[in-house]
Amino acid sequence: MYLSRPALIVLMSLLATPAFAQDIGAGVEAYGRGDYDRALREWRPLAERGDSEAQAGLGLMHARGQGVRQDYIEAIRWFRLSAAQGSAIGQSNLGLMYRNGHGVRQDYSEAVLMYRLSAAQGYALAQGSLGAMYQNGDGIRRDYVEAYMWYTLAAEQGHESANQARTALEPLLSVDQRSQALTRVIERQRRTADARPPKRTDLVDSAASPEVAADEPSANAPALLLAPLNAPGETAPEAPVLAISAPVPIVGGAAWRIQLASLNSRNDTEAEWTRLQLANSDLLRGLMLHVQQAELSKGTFYRVQAGPLKDQATAASLCNSLKSRNQDCLIVVP
Repeated sequence: MYLSRPALIVLMSLLATPAFAQDIGAGVEAYGRGDYDRALREWRPLAERGDSEAQAGLGLMHARGQGVRQDYIEAIRWFRLSAAQGSAIGQSNLGLMYRNGHGVRQDYSEAVLMYRLSAAQGYALAQGSLGAMYQNGDGIRRDYVEAYMWYTLAAEQGHESANQARTALEPLLSVDQRSQALTRVIERQRRTADARPPKRTDLVDSAASPEVAADEPSANAPALLLAPLNAPGETAPEAPVLAISAPVPIVGGAAWRIQLASLNSRNDTEAEWTRLQLANSDLLRGLMLHVQQAELSKGTFYRVQAGPLKDQATAASLCNSLKSRNQDCLIVVP
């Protein structure tokens, strides 16, 4: 079952721009002392101007009915706006809404996708929540090694619930499995530290396309979290396990695919695929990631492709739909 009392963590400090810091900081202070009317006055103008953390704050207030009528639909709207800008806070909270089925149909696979986006930025709460999804097999294949890895990443940032969950999980893993998990921890920490917005240099249809500028969360930004992890041994209610949105490579067999981007770093392909899924979840649901390495005169590139698709007509229709959203797309012949 889910925990009955959501927890709120508020981390405060000054941001780079003094005026901005005053507004967001005043909102956080007001929220912390229960002055929700003041918090709403501070955050709404920022949120309407597109600030992702203020949008996450408004989402939180609507989700919990603080200063406004409780409205999960409105909470979802603000969390989606925040998440779409790359906010780890907005992504994590949106994941929780999907996990709990608040304002949307309960969808564990979408929760996994949101948690993965947030966790990839090093966000401890999302890392711990993703660990719980792997441990329970909610929306993704059960994998204790991956669960242990995500719990460890969160625990090393001081997430006590993740540390407790890791301790409870440890007896279920062999020494070799724990070693695998810790190796993954080191690799994931390196990738997080080295993370940069994916650089598109080999565009799929030679059309100019803007680089994707990730909204990297500042360590000084106020963090608004809806709920902690499940307690050790606690599981989520039973629900249908839907199509997994996590990136999975195609193994063997010829199939029609579409190509969506080409990057100069293999490590960026997973993040780019996840971003594409977030922006086009209605079109890409059920498709899997295929990365094709290409040796070109200007260097090595990694082409982000999706499939399998049953025929050329299906691939063409999907490409047309994506292009209508200004997303580059090419058909890849088997």
